[in-house]
Amino acid sequence: MIVSFLLCLVPHCALSLMSMKVFYKSVAIRRNSFIPNQGTRRITNLPLQLEASAQDAEPIDEDISPSDIEEEDIEDEFESAADNEYDVSPSDIEVEEGSSVDTRSSKEKKNIVDEEIINFAPPDNQSVTSVQELLTKCASTARGAVATDFERADIDVLCQALEKIDPGAPLEGRWRLVYSSEAGIYRSSPFFWGFKKLLKNAPDAPLQLRNSRDTSYAENVFALTDGLPLYEIGNCFHTITSTSVVSEVEVQLKLFDSLLPRASTIMTTTARAQPLSVSLENQRGLQLTLESTRIVDSTLETLLPPVFGFLGDFSFPTESAFSQLADRLGDGRVPPDAATVNMFATYTSDTLRISRTESGMLFIHVKDIDEIFW
Repeated sequence: MIVSFLLCLVPHCALSLMSMKVFYKSVAIRRNSFIPNQGTRRITNLPLQLEASAQDAEPIDEDISPSDIEEEDIEDEFESAADNEYDVSPSDIEVEEGSSVDTRSSKEKKNIVDEEIINFAPPDNQSVTSVQELLTKCASTARGAVATDFERADIDVLCQALEKIDPGAPLEGRWRLVYSSEAGIYRSSPFFWGFKKLLKNAPDAPLQLRNSRDTSYAENVFALTDGLPLYEIGNCFHTITSTSVVSEVEVQLKLFDSLLPRASTIMTTTARAQPLSVSLENQRGLQLTLESTRIVDSTLETLLPPVFGFLGDFSFPTESAFSQLADRLGDGRVPPDAATVNMFATYTSDTLRISRTESGMLFIHVKDIDEIFW
């Protein structure tokens, strides 16, 4: 532990020393550049200026002694010097109309932000600034995939502030995922909520993976999936009606991008939906019964037919499969209602939806643009 601490301390000290060196160098530059170039020319030509001025100067009273110089005269000279042409205040700096000074840090400049999401300000009564700040943070964390613990906590606080002023707009519509509290954003699909519930009573995993949050079997399966290479998650949607919720998660397979086109597939989970009889305060709940999970619009079989040829007709009967597994084991290890999960809509406007699951997961969606403008 001590060795690890020292190894972490060395680069920190090096960065601190480099920062101090840059600071003192900048101070020296400011000190040397106090007199502008124009003033330097005046000092250089000072003997010639004095000689020319001496010819036109009035005779000097030789009887004046230093004691005859009043202190007020000295103060006047200093005041006039302080008001010289080189005393520039921020208000004296002219900025062209339409231009602005870029004060962003290098870290902020490196953040690739989805402008479409940031400018997606909802026309509601809540603070537009708070919504834009929330969506900016969501975009800068790649929908939560690369968010730190601090960023996740910050986003959660912003969500809690909005949840207090929930407009209560209708849930129906097609919603696009912009943030997931889980690193694997595919977990916005209710199928994985049920999968986690299915393994709730399972024994701990024999080995806790490095990127797993705990020793539970489900979290280690998720961690293993998150660490797999050669794939990316594309758009994720929820389509909500009065009786159903359809989740779509696009999975893109990237094999030799320079040689082969990317293949993709969409994992679609369909669930029956009905309002919860008892919901939490200021929250509308939906009870979702997972019916099936299918693979649609897949191009994987065209890329590698022998391996992915079965995906074209793949369908998993989630509800019946979970129920049969619970009946066969019969020892309580699998909850009989594993195929039933709850979703709480804690904030819903015409364009923004914040939802939480019974296990504490947080998801943020925006209304699909096609539905807003058409």
